[in-house]
Amino acid sequence: LKEDLMRGCNVVATGCVLVHERSVGCSRAFRKHIKQNCRAVVEAILQMVESFYDGSALVDHLGAQKAAVVWETCGVIMDKKVPIGNRNAIRRDLFTYMMECQETMEEFTKTIERGPAVTTETGEKGKKTEEGDAEPQDKEDEAAWDEFADGEQLYLEKEIPIATACVALVKVSRGTINLTLQAMEAIGSVLTEFLVNERDPTPKDRARFEWMERIYGLAVKVGDGMTDFATHLYPTLDLKALPDQIQIHSQRLSKLIHMVLESTLTDKSKIVMPQEVLELAANLKQATAARQNEALQAVAAAKKWDKKSKKKK
Repeated sequence: LKEDLMRGCNVVATGCVLVHERSVGCSRAFRKHIKQNCRAVVEAILQMVESFYDGSALVDHLGAQKAAVVWETCGVIMDKKVPIGNRNAIRRDLFTYMMECQETMEEFTKTIERGPAVTTETGEKGKKTEEGDAEPQDKEDEAAWDEFADGEQLYLEKEIPIATACVALVKVSRGTINLTLQAMEAIGSVLTEFLVNERDPTPKDRARFEWMERIYGLAVKVGDGMTDFATHLYPTLDLKALPDQIQIHSQRLSKLIHMVLESTLTDKSKIVMPQEVLELAANLKQATAARQNEALQAVAAAKKWDKKSKKKK
């Protein structure tokens, strides 16, 4: 047992060096997947050992259940379900973000297609009666939770243009993450030369690796930022907070697109980026500005409509 523990400690120490030593070349994405799965194994082992230490493992086959969890978490690694290598880890993350963008688009597009909710003359959300008139808001309060539970939340008529523009901005987000993938593939194809020739990386190679690490970081901010952005798209829209979210998300997109268009390494040298990648970046730059303006103008129009409604009251 002592020798097994020593071998295990040596393996863990070696793994830590490979994951955390920058000169080895482990990317942020690969490091994240390794740490996530290794922590799951360590946590499962700790729970199993604790169950034997306090005696709970001997009750209702709990020890066997804990051991099964250990085998299951180890199986994720042993069966190679963890992405192997920097390229696979990065591609999995970027494809996951693109999938989340697609799901967000589909979710809110369905809500938009249901059409606007019926409103009263004062602009308050109401519910159609059998006669076709809208009931006032105070009679709607009792049914508010039922509508939410049934998933029948609808946009107000003034919110439809805002939601439409925001969904279009989500589509641009998906395209921007795809742009990141294409740009990294282009740079990666150049970097494979020194691996094939089995030579040490040059300062230029290291600069390219750093560029890929930085653009991946920007893509992560876009992907993770989609969660915050999407939470502000559910009816009824918060017209005070939404403009800030639109601007923040647009800035993230613009920063990533600008980095591709500039294609400048840390040593100030230029990357030879494929023409189709540069054209895609240029189109996304224009689309980001257009969708941002459309969304902000729609918000301004909705606020103007609110002011007119208040004057009528």
